Amino acid sequence: MSRTLQNDKARALRYGGLVQSLCEKEKRADMPKNEFISNKIKPWIEARKKFRLSHAQIQMARELGINPKKLGGMANHKHEKWKLPLPQYIEHLYQKRFGKELPDDVRPLEVRDAERRKRKAERKINVPDDKSNTT
Repeated sequence: MSRTLQNDKARALRYGGLVQSLCEKEKRADMPKNEFISNKIKPWIEARKKFRLSHAQIQMARELGINPKKLGGMANHKHEKWKLPLPQYIEHLYQKRFGKELPDDVRPLEVRDAERRKRKAERKINVPDDKSNTT
């Protein structure tokens, strides 16, 4: 942490300012600018953060057809000792259904979504205008 940020936090504590806003500035500095995230993958990104899942585990869960909103019910292994922890449970189900340990191509959701949007934009540009050719 930089010295000026430490001073800002100390000053905020001393003068009753909001330390939370300073922490948010730290987080925003790491995030890429103007990155659009579609609503379709937002629940998966939130689930990845909340349940501390890897990109591969999220991709496995998506291929298995698991609803990201229902992961909380599967992740209560501390209260129900007979359940596996969620990451191991997803890996077990994936191995059982597909017969392999990992998906063939593991990429973050954000990268996959950006590539999908790029392909869609290219198709939109390259589509010939059939209506103008009709006679």
